[in-house]
Amino acid sequence: MARHNRADSASSSSSVSSASSSSGSEVSTPPSTPPQISGKRGRDAPNPSDKEGRKSKKARRSRHKELTPREQCIHVARWIPRGLDMFCDLKQVIQVCLLLEQEEAAEDGDETEEEQIKAACRKILDEFDYLTCARYKRTFEYVMEHAPYLGELIGKKKKREELKQLITEMQSMINHTCSEDASRLKSRMGSYAAPFPNKQVVQPVIAEDSKSHSRMGFNHPELAKMLCPVKYLVDYLKDPAKTNKKIQSGSLKVTAALWPAYLYPGDKPGQDFDPDNIIEGLFRGYLLERVTKHIFTSPSSALTTGVSNGTRPGNAKIHGMSKVDAEHIAYAAVQARFGISSLDKWNDKDGYFHYSDFYTRITRLIRNRNLDGEWADSLLAHYNEILFGNENGAKPSHSENIDCSDDDDMIAMERQLAARALRASRAADPTPTQSSVPQQEPRQDPLPPLPQRPTPESPIALAPVNSCNDAQRAVSPLPPSSPQESVSNTPVISSERNIVSALVDDLFNDDSPLTEEEEPEVIQPAKRGRKGGKAVKAPTRTTKRKSRK
Repeated sequence: MARHNRADSASSSSSVSSASSSSGSEVSTPPSTPPQISGKRGRDAPNPSDKEGRKSKKARRSRHKELTPREQCIHVARWIPRGLDMFCDLKQVIQVCLLLEQEEAAEDGDETEEEQIKAACRKILDEFDYLTCARYKRTFEYVMEHAPYLGELIGKKKKREELKQLITEMQSMINHTCSEDASRLKSRMGSYAAPFPNKQVVQPVIAEDSKSHSRMGFNHPELAKMLCPVKYLVDYLKDPAKTNKKIQSGSLKVTAALWPAYLYPGDKPGQDFDPDNIIEGLFRGYLLERVTKHIFTSPSSALTTGVSNGTRPGNAKIHGMSKVDAEHIAYAAVQARFGISSLDKWNDKDGYFHYSDFYTRITRLIRNRNLDGEWADSLLAHYNEILFGNENGAKPSHSENIDCSDDDDMIAMERQLAARALRASRAADPTPTQSSVPQQEPRQDPLPPLPQRPTPESPIALAPVNSCNDAQRAVSPLPPSSPQESVSNTPVISSERNIVSALVDDLFNDDSPLTEEEEPEVIQPAKRGRKGGKAVKAPTRTTKRKSRK
């Protein structure tokens, strides 16, 4: 029944205001001491005598280094739409995943529940198909791993209100991230949508600071070609006015079931489209590639070739993204279409076109390995090459030159030190070993006499043959006899975390003996006696000092 109670606690919601960004406090300087202007970008130079100002700045820097548990949850929420699920309903994700875990535990026989509860759980889960449940589980596992504070609140009655508020704040951040990325992309579409932006931007020019985007979308002659369904692009190029009139009237419905032309490559997107091979070139248009780099690396890298080497880390590096998945491409495709549309504010619906349906169709197409696995692998490798410069994904920063070891001074230095240590060990121990000295021909010297047969009375018979090795083993710590013994001494962190089980509840409980810290031993120094100057040993552990008579 613990899983059912947790699902009930996660299912209820409350209307709580979203987390507002904290604004820094302004400090006014006295009129007698005007601010000193430094030579770096007109910033105010710090006053050497202002110790409190330096301390406050140092405190602000220290606050930004580590996030509080709640701030870490909000930080994870910013990544959910970009890398996990753009249209995530966090409360629904938690509820469905808890019901799935409860159902799995009931099937395994871990819990005994009434048939009515099982039927109620099954009725709720029947509303979601297998692919939707799989997407919910990926999101749930990522959130539980990177935002463990949320998992601590689930199932605790005293923390129920805090859980509701935190889920509301995270959901608000998910929605805010989508609208924030969309608004920032709108102002750059005049360059991103042009095939050669260094020569000419999109004509007619799109005003970057315009608050109204009514002249974009199908009202713009160039952007309309990119938004037009690729299967109707030939008709649109022959008679743009007639085709556009059909679209505006609704006789030609533009829905998410029709791939737009900007998803295909070419200076004129979709010009090489083959109706008999629709998948050829899909998701390789230059607009989609530029938007992907804008979101996951940096806006300055969108119009450049190669990997970005900016001074500030991008979203991919901040959130530990090491390779491109289907959700990344789908998120960029949705943002690219919204960026060239005529909508002013972020909305799921644009006429007959639903962005949530468009997003789901893209993710399922790329993840469906049964359809064409080679095409999906080639597409992901293509975007890995664009973002990370490697078709397999991002490499660690210390292993960029690992392939060319001849030009790596670190590898050459390690080899030299290893060879030097080997020569030093040979010089210190002149006795040849089997590994260092090659085997020689057997000499014709007479054999030494055989040792006497050991007897039970002889203590030497109990000693092993190689006493030197035994001495070394006595000094060095003994290794564990089995892998289980070595693992038992270290805390085990499971990748698949079951927050519904009673064991994890006990681990997060403050009264649990597992979280109780050991008290350090108090060692008193030796006391000197009054007579004779002899030292008197004090007890190693003392709780009270005994009174002397």
